[in-house]
This record gives sequence, structure tokens and C-alpha cells, in this order.
Amino acid sequence: MPVSNLKQLTAAVRGTPDKYVYGSFGSGTTGHFAGELMWSAIGIKLLHVPYKGSAPAMSDLIGGQIPFTVDTVAASLPQLKAGKIKAIAVTGATRTTQLPDVPTVAESGFPGFSADSWLAVVAPRGLPVDAKAKLQRHWPPPWPTPRSATSSSPTGCSPRMSPLPPWRRGSKTSCRACAPWRSARTSGRNEYGN
Repeated sequence: MPVSNLKQLTAAVRGTPDKYVYGSFGSGTTGHFAGELMWSAIGIKLLHVPYKGSAPAMSDLIGGQIPFTVDTVAASLPQLKAGKIKAIAVTGATRTTQLPDVPTVAESGFPGFSADSWLAVVAPRGLPVDAKAKLQRHWPPPWPTPRSATSSSPTGCSPRMSPLPPWRRGSKTSCRACAPWRSARTSGRNEYGN
């Protein structure tokens, strides 16, 4: 698509939303979730095309079968560096170190938007106290280490450690972002009537 930023993309899609679809690397993935949250925040309903991974989604994006996709930095970076695709925005709360010139969705005119993903180290309920204490002493490792700084860069991950996951911290941002999905789950219908 001949657009340079999210406002231009939004303007193009808003005029004829039935003409556009967006892809992701699979149904129920972080890309799908971030895409649905973003289009919902923008106020446009688009058809989601789930792929079986990033490679086929990128292939169809490059080939012109889909006009845009929501994917990870790791999957997008090789194609961005090759000049085959253009990054319009990142969905996280902050810019990514791998794409410092690409604005966030919030910076692109949709304040408060954030669709970050995170990973957690978990243990079974009833973990012995001594095992829990040992885990807490040794995890997380000190960040950043020379190894973590270089190994996390290609993946698009920015290490941030917290002893409690977002759902345990009572994250209002996470709760607000999930409200449309929670509503759909409890009603048995989503905003598209399905």
C-alpha cells in the first residue's frame, strides 16, 4: 500500500473497509490479538486472515495478496532490511530498539494504545518453599548481560523483569486492553456478531 504512516493507512482503510483485510501469523496469536485491539481502537472492523506462521503471511504480503499484516519484529526484520516491506507502527507501549524510527500506535494518533506481549517463568502450585527461594535468588539473571543484549536483539525482545506477571500486578492497562475480549467471551458473541 502506498502509505507511510498509520494515519494514512487508517484514512485509506476507513474509506472502503470492505476492500481490505489484514493478516497475522495465526488465529489467536499475539499478532491477531494486537491487530484486533488496534483496529478496534481505531474504530474500523476488518476481516482477519490467519496464516499458519509468519513465513506464509510475509510471502503473501510481499506478493500483494494481503495489503498489511501484524507480525513480530523478529519475523519482519529480514524483510524490512531487504526493503521488501515497510514498518508503519509498533504495537507496544514503547518503540523497539531494533526499529527506533518506527513510531508506536499511540504516537501515531491513538494515545494510550499498547499491545505488548510478555513471557513468564512459572512453576506448579505448591512448589516447595526452598525451591521457590532458589528460583527467586537465581531468576531473573542480571539484565542486561553481554549475552542477553546480543541474543535478544534479533528477536525484538526488550528484557524487562518483574517478580509478578501483569495479571498479578493488577495492571489497569492490561485489563482495559482485554475488556472487549472479556465481554465477547462472557456474552458468547464478539463485536462482529459471531
